[in-house]
Amino acid sequence: MFPNEYLRFGMLRVGPSLSIRNIIRYMEERNNLNGIHVLVMFYQLSMQVGSTNRIGWNDENVLKTLCQTIDSLVSEGETNWEGGISMMVMIHCLTLAFNTRQNKPNQKEQLDDTNKMIIKVLEKCRLVLWSWISKLEHLIQQELLNGSDTETSILRQRMVYTSIAIIMTFNIDNNLKQQIIQHTNYFQHIDFYFKSLIILDENTTYSSDKRRTIESFCPGTTIF
Repeated sequence: MFPNEYLRFGMLRVGPSLSIRNIIRYMEERNNLNGIHVLVMFYQLSMQVGSTNRIGWNDENVLKTLCQTIDSLVSEGETNWEGGISMMVMIHCLTLAFNTRQNKPNQKEQLDDTNKMIIKVLEKCRLVLWSWISKLEHLIQQELLNGSDTETSILRQRMVYTSIAIIMTFNIDNNLKQQIIQHTNYFQHIDFYFKSLIILDENTTYSSDKRRTIESFCPGTTIF
Protein backbone atom coordinates (compact mmCIF):
# COMPACT_ATOMS: atom_id res chain seq x y z
CA MET A 1 0.00 0.00 0.00
CA PHE A 2 1.42 3.39 -1.04
CA PRO A 3 1.54 6.24 1.53
CA ASN A 4 -1.38 8.12 -0.06
CA GLU A 5 -3.44 4.90 -0.11
CA TYR A 6 -2.56 4.25 3.51
CA LEU A 7 -3.79 7.73 4.48
CA ARG A 8 -7.09 7.27 2.64
CA PHE A 9 -7.51 3.84 4.22
CA GLY A 10 -6.91 5.31 7.69
CA MET A 11 -9.46 8.07 7.07
CA LEU A 12 -12.23 5.49 6.72
CA ARG A 13 -12.75 5.53 10.49
CA VAL A 14 -13.11 9.34 10.72
CA GLY A 15 -16.53 10.43 11.98
CA PRO A 16 -18.78 7.98 13.86
CA SER A 17 -21.81 9.01 11.77
CA LEU A 18 -20.04 8.95 8.41
CA SER A 19 -19.39 5.24 7.91
CA ILE A 20 -21.37 4.74 4.71
CA ARG A 21 -20.26 8.09 3.28
CA ASN A 22 -16.62 7.24 3.98
CA ILE A 23 -17.09 3.85 2.33
CA ILE A 24 -18.63 5.43 -0.78
CA ARG A 25 -15.88 8.07 -0.93
CA TYR A 26 -13.21 5.38 -0.69
CA MET A 27 -14.83 3.54 -3.60
CA GLU A 28 -15.28 6.68 -5.69
CA GLU A 29 -11.56 7.44 -5.32
CA ARG A 30 -10.92 4.10 -7.04
CA ASN A 31 -8.80 2.80 -4.18
CA ASN A 32 -7.85 -0.85 -4.34
CA LEU A 33 -10.61 -2.89 -2.69
CA ASN A 34 -9.09 -6.28 -3.47
CA GLY A 35 -7.57 -7.05 -0.08
CA ILE A 36 -8.65 -8.90 3.05
CA HIS A 37 -7.68 -5.83 5.13
CA VAL A 38 -10.21 -3.73 3.17
CA LEU A 39 -12.92 -6.37 3.60
CA VAL A 40 -12.31 -6.49 7.36
CA MET A 41 -12.30 -2.67 7.65
CA PHE A 42 -15.53 -2.30 5.69
CA TYR A 43 -17.15 -5.04 7.75
CA GLN A 44 -16.13 -3.38 11.01
CA LEU A 45 -17.32 0.04 9.86
CA SER A 46 -20.65 -1.19 8.59
CA MET A 47 -21.40 -3.32 11.66
CA GLN A 48 -20.81 -0.60 14.25
CA VAL A 49 -23.86 -0.19 16.47
CA GLY A 50 -25.54 2.92 17.81
CA SER A 51 -27.92 5.46 16.31
CA THR A 52 -25.18 7.75 14.96
CA ASN A 53 -23.35 4.93 13.22
CA ARG A 54 -26.48 3.98 11.25
CA ILE A 55 -26.91 7.49 9.81
CA GLY A 56 -27.05 7.31 6.03
CA TRP A 57 -27.76 3.60 5.74
CA ASN A 58 -31.47 4.37 5.39
CA ASP A 59 -31.05 7.51 3.28
CA GLU A 60 -32.37 6.85 -0.23
CA ASN A 61 -30.05 9.40 -1.85
CA VAL A 62 -27.00 7.93 -0.14
CA LEU A 63 -28.02 4.39 -1.10
CA LYS A 64 -28.59 5.53 -4.69
CA THR A 65 -25.04 6.90 -4.75
CA LEU A 66 -23.76 3.62 -3.27
CA CYS A 67 -25.53 1.60 -5.99
CA GLN A 68 -24.33 3.88 -8.79
CA THR A 69 -20.76 3.77 -7.52
CA ILE A 70 -20.70 -0.02 -7.23
CA ASP A 71 -22.44 -0.43 -10.59
CA SER A 72 -19.72 1.70 -12.19
CA LEU A 73 -16.92 -0.22 -10.46
CA VAL A 74 -18.37 -3.56 -11.53
CA SER A 75 -18.56 -2.39 -15.15
CA GLU A 76 -14.96 -1.15 -15.05
CA GLY A 77 -13.68 -4.41 -13.57
CA GLU A 78 -15.92 -6.78 -15.49
CA THR A 79 -12.99 -8.68 -17.02
CA ASN A 80 -10.80 -8.59 -13.92
CA TRP A 81 -11.34 -12.15 -12.71
CA GLU A 82 -8.75 -11.57 -9.97
CA GLY A 83 -11.11 -9.23 -8.10
CA GLY A 84 -13.06 -11.70 -5.98
CA ILE A 85 -12.32 -9.96 -2.68
CA SER A 86 -13.24 -6.53 -4.04
CA MET A 87 -16.58 -8.01 -5.10
CA MET A 88 -17.08 -9.38 -1.59
CA VAL A 89 -16.45 -5.88 -0.21
CA MET A 90 -19.05 -4.28 -2.47
CA ILE A 91 -21.63 -7.05 -2.11
CA HIS A 92 -21.38 -6.86 1.68
CA CYS A 93 -22.29 -3.16 1.53
CA LEU A 94 -25.23 -3.82 -0.79
CA THR A 95 -26.72 -6.67 1.19
CA LEU A 96 -26.27 -4.85 4.49
CA ALA A 97 -28.02 -1.78 3.07
CA PHE A 98 -30.86 -3.96 1.77
CA ASN A 99 -31.29 -5.96 4.97
CA THR A 100 -31.11 -3.09 7.47
CA ARG A 101 -33.00 -0.26 5.78
CA GLN A 102 -36.48 0.53 7.04
CA ASN A 103 -39.21 0.42 4.43
CA LYS A 104 -42.06 2.88 4.57
CA PRO A 105 -45.10 1.57 6.52
CA ASN A 106 -47.16 1.06 3.36
CA GLN A 107 -44.30 -0.80 1.63
CA LYS A 108 -43.29 -3.36 4.25
CA GLU A 109 -44.31 -6.27 2.04
CA GLN A 110 -43.18 -4.74 -1.26
CA LEU A 111 -39.98 -3.92 -3.08
CA ASP A 112 -39.63 -0.15 -3.34
CA ASP A 113 -37.43 1.59 -5.93
CA THR A 114 -34.37 1.57 -3.66
CA ASN A 115 -34.72 -2.16 -2.97
CA LYS A 116 -35.10 -2.84 -6.69
CA MET A 117 -32.00 -0.78 -7.44
CA ILE A 118 -29.92 -2.72 -4.89
CA ILE A 119 -31.18 -6.06 -6.24
CA LYS A 120 -30.37 -5.00 -9.81
CA VAL A 121 -26.76 -4.22 -8.88
CA LEU A 122 -26.49 -7.49 -6.93
CA GLU A 123 -27.70 -9.39 -10.00
CA LYS A 124 -25.11 -7.63 -12.12
CA CYS A 125 -22.39 -8.63 -9.64
CA ARG A 126 -23.66 -12.21 -9.71
CA LEU A 127 -23.51 -12.48 -13.51
CA VAL A 128 -20.03 -10.97 -13.70
CA LEU A 129 -18.81 -13.29 -10.97
CA TRP A 130 -20.21 -16.32 -12.73
CA SER A 131 -18.37 -15.36 -15.90
CA TRP A 132 -15.20 -15.28 -13.77
CA ILE A 133 -15.91 -18.81 -12.56
CA SER A 134 -16.03 -20.02 -16.17
CA LYS A 135 -12.75 -18.24 -16.91
CA LEU A 136 -11.05 -19.60 -13.79
CA GLU A 137 -12.17 -23.16 -14.50
CA HIS A 138 -10.65 -22.90 -17.99
CA LEU A 139 -7.38 -21.49 -16.62
CA ILE A 140 -7.16 -24.20 -13.95
CA GLN A 141 -7.57 -26.91 -16.59
CA GLN A 142 -4.74 -25.37 -18.59
CA GLU A 143 -2.42 -25.19 -15.58
CA LEU A 144 -3.19 -28.78 -14.63
CA LEU A 145 -2.17 -29.88 -18.12
CA ASN A 146 1.01 -27.83 -17.79
CA GLY A 147 1.76 -29.37 -14.40
CA SER A 148 1.98 -26.00 -12.61
CA ASP A 149 0.87 -26.75 -9.05
CA THR A 150 1.67 -23.29 -7.71
CA GLU A 151 -0.35 -21.41 -10.29
CA THR A 152 -3.18 -23.93 -9.98
CA SER A 153 -3.34 -23.31 -6.23
CA ILE A 154 -3.53 -19.54 -6.75
CA LEU A 155 -6.33 -19.93 -9.27
CA ARG A 156 -8.24 -22.26 -6.97
CA GLN A 157 -7.94 -19.68 -4.21
CA ARG A 158 -9.39 -17.02 -6.51
CA MET A 159 -12.23 -19.36 -7.44
CA VAL A 160 -13.06 -19.88 -3.76
CA TYR A 161 -13.25 -16.12 -3.18
CA THR A 162 -15.38 -15.72 -6.30
CA SER A 163 -17.76 -18.48 -5.17
CA ILE A 164 -18.12 -16.89 -1.73
CA ALA A 165 -18.97 -13.58 -3.40
CA ILE A 166 -21.68 -15.27 -5.49
CA ILE A 167 -23.20 -16.86 -2.38
CA MET A 168 -23.15 -13.48 -0.64
CA THR A 169 -25.38 -11.99 -3.36
CA PHE A 170 -28.19 -14.24 -2.12
CA ASN A 171 -27.88 -12.98 1.48
CA ILE A 172 -31.07 -10.93 1.44
CA ASP A 173 -33.97 -10.30 3.82
CA ASN A 174 -36.16 -13.40 4.09
CA ASN A 175 -39.20 -11.23 4.81
CA LEU A 176 -39.04 -9.98 1.21
CA LYS A 177 -37.89 -13.25 -0.34
CA GLN A 178 -41.26 -13.98 -1.97
CA GLN A 179 -41.39 -10.55 -3.60
CA ILE A 180 -37.79 -10.92 -4.78
CA ILE A 181 -38.51 -14.31 -6.35
CA GLN A 182 -41.57 -12.96 -8.16
CA HIS A 183 -40.13 -9.70 -9.46
CA THR A 184 -36.39 -10.34 -10.00
CA ASN A 185 -34.09 -12.97 -11.51
CA TYR A 186 -33.48 -14.60 -8.12
CA PHE A 187 -35.02 -17.94 -9.08
CA GLN A 188 -33.34 -17.98 -12.52
CA HIS A 189 -29.97 -17.48 -10.81
CA ILE A 190 -30.43 -19.99 -8.00
CA ASP A 191 -28.29 -22.56 -9.81
CA PHE A 192 -25.34 -20.19 -9.41
CA TYR A 193 -25.82 -20.50 -5.65
CA PHE A 194 -25.77 -24.30 -5.58
CA LYS A 195 -22.91 -24.56 -8.08
CA SER A 196 -20.89 -22.16 -5.93
CA LEU A 197 -21.52 -24.34 -2.88
CA ILE A 198 -20.20 -27.32 -4.83
CA ILE A 199 -17.09 -25.36 -5.83
CA LEU A 200 -16.46 -24.48 -2.18
CA ASP A 201 -16.88 -28.10 -1.14
CA GLU A 202 -14.43 -29.27 -3.82
CA ASN A 203 -11.78 -26.63 -3.13
CA THR A 204 -11.77 -26.30 0.66
CA THR A 205 -11.22 -28.56 3.65
CA TYR A 206 -12.11 -28.40 7.34
CA SER A 207 -9.53 -27.04 9.77
CA SER A 208 -8.99 -28.45 13.26
CA ASP A 209 -11.60 -26.05 14.67
CA LYS A 210 -14.21 -27.20 12.10
CA ARG A 211 -14.01 -24.13 9.91
CA ARG A 212 -13.64 -24.13 6.14
CA THR A 213 -10.12 -23.41 4.97
CA ILE A 214 -8.07 -23.27 1.78
CA GLU A 215 -4.90 -23.79 3.79
CA SER A 216 -4.25 -27.23 2.30
CA PHE A 217 -3.35 -25.84 -1.12
CA CYS A 218 -2.61 -22.18 -0.26
CA PRO A 219 -0.49 -22.08 2.92
CA GLY A 220 -0.88 -18.90 4.94
CA THR A 221 -4.24 -17.96 3.47
CA THR A 222 -7.23 -16.71 5.42
CA ILE A 223 -9.61 -19.20 7.00
CA PHE A 224 -13.33 -18.60 6.49
